[in-house]
Amino acid sequence: MSNASPFLYRVALLLVLMLIVSVADLARNGAKAIKFREYGFILIAGVFGAVIGTGTDPVTSSISPDYFVFGKGLEAGPNLPKQAALLGMRVGFSGGIMGGAIALFACRGKRAQPPARFTRLLECLWMPISGAVLGAAVAPIACARAGRPVSPGLVDSCGLVCRPDRGPCRHDIHRQ
Repeated sequence: MSNASPFLYRVALLLVLMLIVSVADLARNGAKAIKFREYGFILIAGVFGAVIGTGTDPVTSSISPDYFVFGKGLEAGPNLPKQAALLGMRVGFSGGIMGGAIALFACRGKRAQPPARFTRLLECLWMPISGAVLGAAVAPIACARAGRPVSPGLVDSCGLVCRPDRGPCRHDIHRQ
C-alpha cells in the first residue's frame, strides 16, 4: 500500500502530541493529572477499531471484491484480502480514535475537569464499538438505496452496483 508511510507519520505525530500534552498536564497538575488516562482510553479505542477493521474487511473483500477494487482503489488479485485488512486497520484505527474521543467527551458530563476514572472510560467503550459496527452495516445499504454507488457501473433493482462488462448482475435475484 503506497500511502502506508503517511499514515504511520500521522500516528507518530498523534502519539508525540499526546505525550507532550500528557507531560505538560503531569507537570502542571501532579497527581491530579488525567490526560494520560484519557489519551490511553482514546488509543485503546483506536486499537479496538483497528482490530474490527482488520477482521471485517478481508471477509467483506471476499464477498464483494468489486467494492474494494472500484470503490476503494485496491488492486484485484490474490493479495486483495491482505490489502483490505491493511486498509481496514488504518481506517478502523482512525475511526476508533475519533469514536474514543467522542465517547470521552460524552462521558465528561458538564464539569470542566472531571475525575476521569479509567474504569468509567472503559465502560464507555461500547459507544465507539457500537458505532463502528452499526456504521459498517448501515452505510453501504444507505448509500446504495440513496442511488449513490461507490463505483462506476450499473445499479440493479436492489441498488447494488454491477459492472457492465460482466454481463447480468449476479446480485439481482428479483429479475429471475
